[in-house]
Amino acid sequence: MSVWRWIAVVLIAWAAPPLIAYMARAISFREKRKKECRHLQGRVEELLQEEFPEGPVESPTTPFSWFTDPELSAALVASNVFAYVIPEGPVRKKDLEYVARYGSVIGASDLRIYTHDPAPLPPEEIIVKEKVIGIRPVAGCACGR
Repeated sequence: MSVWRWIAVVLIAWAAPPLIAYMARAISFREKRKKECRHLQGRVEELLQEEFPEGPVESPTTPFSWFTDPELSAALVASNVFAYVIPEGPVRKKDLEYVARYGSVIGASDLRIYTHDPAPLPPEEIIVKEKVIGIRPVAGCACGR
């Protein structure tokens, strides 16, 4: 084999594992979201529209975020607010880190996590990476929770 083929093999061996890991994470997150309540995201969007009628409420996803940052599909952004929706289960430390990281990237000062009512964590606010994250339960979801 020539030197260039060896270089190509080494580059492929170096680049393939992270790409496979990104793809597996993205597919896993999408499959997990399919099994969760689909109504809560819409309900949170309605609540944010009522709270901020002057500005749009939109998802911060980009064309490649399904691959690089699949968590952004569970987020909404409105007038200086970053809201992360967790339809099932408890709020994990990783979720709090997502909110702190993405909220600081977009420059939001009001960081929120929305869950079904009752909220799975007792405290109303949590501090992560010097950012205050509020946990808000949502009542009246179409799934009946």
